[in-house]
Amino acid sequence: MAKQKKRREADFTTKEMADLSNCKSEQTFMNRLNSVCEHYGIDPMLFKMDETINSSENFFPAERGELLALLQRLCVDIDKANYNLFWNYKFISMAQQANEEETEKYEQFMDLIYGDRDDRKVELKKE
Repeated sequence: MAKQKKRREADFTTKEMADLSNCKSEQTFMNRLNSVCEHYGIDPMLFKMDETINSSENFFPAERGELLALLQRLCVDIDKANYNLFWNYKFISMAQQANEEETEKYEQFMDLIYGDRDDRKVELKKE
């Protein structure tokens, strides 16, 4: 189907919406739009120029376009935050595991050097 012109000059095309929401491509924008529509119970067909044809051009009215761009952008930021939280948690758990292993090695070393002298071990830990 040939691309149709915008109904009004103030309306947004899919390319303009992708740019507004800082998506890398139109397809990325459409994937995120479909995700938001599914989450909030919005019919994605509402954004079609001809609501009866699934393959018709998308139509983003000026009144709703910037709000949709603000949504999609929040989705991108939330995805990045989730990714960072995952890796931060992973690194923290790795550091805790390494600390536990080193603590165990340290205690074995202290037992080897000082034996049962708990008073000397306490002094060294304070130092």
